[in-house]
Amino acid sequence: MIQFARCLPPAEALSPDLIVAAGADMAPIPRQLIDEHRIPEDWDSLPDVQVRCAFSGLPRLFGTNLKNIPAVTPYLGSGPVPNQIMPMVEVQGLSETGRRRACLSS
Repeated sequence: MIQFARCLPPAEALSPDLIVAAGADMAPIPRQLIDEHRIPEDWDSLPDVQVRCAFSGLPRLFGTNLKNIPAVTPYLGSGPVPNQIMPMVEVQGLSETGRRRACLSS
């Protein structure tokens, strides 16, 4: 989703009834780019739609190429790190090259 999220503002401009289906873990990304009311939390209550398009299909839909990639800046921000993520990050010490390594664990 992250690499295709930049296509959401043009999609919102084209469709007054745009609805974005994003899981709770990914919803903060489109919320930075389009109106929050377009990202419902309850997928079971979504209305019938006329057209569906996967995030990965948006660049093709807009005819995106290297010369016209949407590049509004600032693009995305990281925001605060959720509390549930911090305990999962642990430093593993130094690698063979002397650089620090980090991994995520559950």
